[in-house]
Amino acid sequence: MNRELFKAMALDLARGLERQAAGATAARLSFREFLTSPRFCGLSDLSPAMLAIVDASEGTPPRLDEAVARSIFGCSAEGLPSQPTRTVVVEAGGRAGKTSRLLAPKAIHAAWTVALPNVRAGEVARAVIIAPDKDLAVQVLGYCRGYIAGSPELRAAVVDGAGRPAVPEEGDEDIGTSERLVLRRPMDGALVEIAVKAASRGGTGARSRTLVFAGLDEAAFFYASDGYTVNDREIYRAAIQRVVPGGQVWITSTPWLAHEGVMAEFVDRDWGRHESALVAHAGTRLLNPSWDPDGSIERAMRREDPENAAREIDACALSSGTAIFYNREAVRSALELKPPGRAPDATGAGGDFGFVSDASAVALVGRWDTVPGKPLEACVYGGIAGEELRPEPGMPLRPSEVVAAFAGVLEPHGVVELMVDGHSREAVREHTDRLGVGLVNAPTSPLLPHLELKKALDEGRLALGGMSEELRERVALQLGRVRKGRTPGGSVQVILPRGKGAGHCDLVAALVLAVWHARGALGAEGAVAEVMAPRRGGAMLGGRR
Repeated sequence: MNRELFKAMALDLARGLERQAAGATAARLSFREFLTSPRFCGLSDLSPAMLAIVDASEGTPPRLDEAVARSIFGCSAEGLPSQPTRTVVVEAGGRAGKTSRLLAPKAIHAAWTVALPNVRAGEVARAVIIAPDKDLAVQVLGYCRGYIAGSPELRAAVVDGAGRPAVPEEGDEDIGTSERLVLRRPMDGALVEIAVKAASRGGTGARSRTLVFAGLDEAAFFYASDGYTVNDREIYRAAIQRVVPGGQVWITSTPWLAHEGVMAEFVDRDWGRHESALVAHAGTRLLNPSWDPDGSIERAMRREDPENAAREIDACALSSGTAIFYNREAVRSALELKPPGRAPDATGAGGDFGFVSDASAVALVGRWDTVPGKPLEACVYGGIAGEELRPEPGMPLRPSEVVAAFAGVLEPHGVVELMVDGHSREAVREHTDRLGVGLVNAPTSPLLPHLELKKALDEGRLALGGMSEELRERVALQLGRVRKGRTPGGSVQVILPRGKGAGHCDLVAALVLAVWHARGALGAEGAVAEVMAPRRGGAMLGGRR
């Protein structure tokens, strides 16, 4: 036999044996081992509750106290499935690590380990993560990149678009594109991409590929672009059909409304029973004990907004008695209506500031008086400009940069005052003083500006058609998420959800203040409030030109 041919055959045999060994090793690699091993994710500080969910997702009895097990799973450890379920649901509080420490690593683990016996030559299988919008989807892929960049074994498996090795330097997270990266598995040489998609109508993000995994991140906040249509169910149906045997669909989210959406359906049906899915429920502190170590954030949240704190910290969904606050047909009409083609009679600007988990937003609104002598009863409010800035993971927004950006939005329109609430005012006052932007106090009742915006919407007096398409889409999405409920005393309250995709409805929070400011804020609740910094001149906000 030709020596070169013999060497080639021997090399092929050796590689085949290596792949078989790697395949056997990968097949035995549990999710817990993948998370905690320094070879892969190297997470040594996972809480017992998070590890219990990890174990239970693979049919392994969790190592938990009986009472804690019942609080998470609704049953004892012995009552949990003894085999991996095809669907895993995690309803958890905000800042608990459900995306960064469960969903993103699980996508990599599935891409690395799930068997693909029927994939055709040249086919690229996929582990997909779907988030409420593109920005957040890209953010999730960033978590995946971070884990892969920190693991020599995973990093060596990265390939480029042509399937060629593309090994970045150690610690370099410049892997793949903004929406996908590809691994060539040593176990079988198969190509598996980890891709992220924004939630879309009809579940298109989960179609057209063989899936080893599908993760629905913040699924309670999957809405179509109209801001009202929940499309999580269509996405789940598309994904569950395409995930190969041995793969899973994970649904994780902070809750929103009780009994609404696919996650809530699984919680209602399977928590404590786990017949069609493993369902876990846990508050922020149980999953992430290091959150808010001095308790100051929690105390403030429970004092200022107890209902939202219960949802964000304790993972308690809002009562199904809550209803949509803004009429959807009125919102659709407002998105098409353009303001009058002349200068407004007054201009108002509103700001809402968040720097770590929430976004910062500014909105500029004009007021056109259409009936002499009755300006406020018959005026038209028109959206002029706005901007929303979102923090990246581990990279909070800088107040100075946010204020400078928003001043750049206001200045071309001659606007030098901004209406903000007390929380925002102290956070940015130093920077607005330096730029000469006046801060005007928002009314003490947050309901009043929402009622003014709702009245203008319902009467066809809100014109948003002059704003950019991207801004209109975000406003529509966020208006659709605002709900109304009742306080224990029976009064109406406005509920703005905190959830990925629309932040804390920050753009709507800015818009309602801009409308209230343009209105003039006349009356007891708010005598156009105290100006916190001197004006530089130009048009006065909240009054006639």
